[in-house]
Amino acid sequence: MENAGGFLSRTRNHWVLAAAVGMSLLLMALEDSTAILSVRRAIHGVIGYSVKVLDIPPRMVSARKRVVQLQKDLGEVEFERMQYEEILRENHHLRRLMGFRERTDFDLIPARVTGIGASSIRGAVFLDVGWKNGVEKNWVLITDQGVVGRVLSVSEESSMGHLLTDPNFRISVRVQRSRVMGIVRWEYGNVCVMEGVSRSSDVKAGDRIVTSGFSRIYPPGLAVGVVFEVSIDEDSLFKVIRLRTAVDFNTIEEVLIIRPGEEV
Repeated sequence: MENAGGFLSRTRNHWVLAAAVGMSLLLMALEDSTAILSVRRAIHGVIGYSVKVLDIPPRMVSARKRVVQLQKDLGEVEFERMQYEEILRENHHLRRLMGFRERTDFDLIPARVTGIGASSIRGAVFLDVGWKNGVEKNWVLITDQGVVGRVLSVSEESSMGHLLTDPNFRISVRVQRSRVMGIVRWEYGNVCVMEGVSRSSDVKAGDRIVTSGFSRIYPPGLAVGVVFEVSIDEDSLFKVIRLRTAVDFNTIEEVLIIRPGEEV
C-alpha cells in the first residue's frame, strides 16, 4: 500500500494532465452547443483547481525551506553586526588611550585586562603583561580617565593589579581647587570616601580630587574622582566627603602602566 500510495503521489500531476487532455479531446468531438460549452468551462475550472490543490504540498515545503534559510541568513547578519559594533567600540577605546599616551609626559606600557576579582584580594585585576614587558611591582595603573590602582605582583608574561575599589586600598589625595589634603578609601560601587578633612576645610560638591604626590608610588595630579556630597559628622571633628571615581571600574578593558621616573 505504501508503494502504491507513493507511486500515485509522485505521478499525480501526470494523471491530472492525462485526464484533462482526454476530456478536452472528447469535448472537441462533440457538437459545439451552449450546453457543451458550459460543461467544458466547468470541467476546465475543476481541473485547474485540482492542479492547484495538488501543487500546494510541494509549494509549502519549498516555502518552509526558504523561511528556514532566511532565518539562518538573518542570524548570521545579526552576529556579524554585533562583531562589527564590538570592533568599533574597541577601536574607539584604543584610539582614546593612544591619544592620551601622546598627550601625557609619562612613559606608559599598555595592558589588556584578562580578569577581575578572581583572587583572595577582592580588588584584583589581571593583566596580559609581566616583567618580560618591563613591568615591575608597585607601578601605577591608570586609564585616560584617572587612577585605577597599582601593580601588586608580576610574573614573566602577566601581572596582578590592586584596584582602588578594594576595601583595604588607601591613597593620599588633595582637592585640586583648594589644595586640602585627605585620604581616599573605597565605599561601594564607584563611590569613595575622603577622610581626615577637618570641618573648617574648603571642600564642596564638584571639586576634583587628585593624587597629592606625597607617596613613593603615585605621582601628583592624577585624577581620582569628583566630590558629589559634603556633610558634617556630628560625632567627630571631620567632614564626610563622598566622591565618584574618575574611572568607571565596571567597564575597564585596558589600562596603562606608568613607568616611574621615566618621563618623556
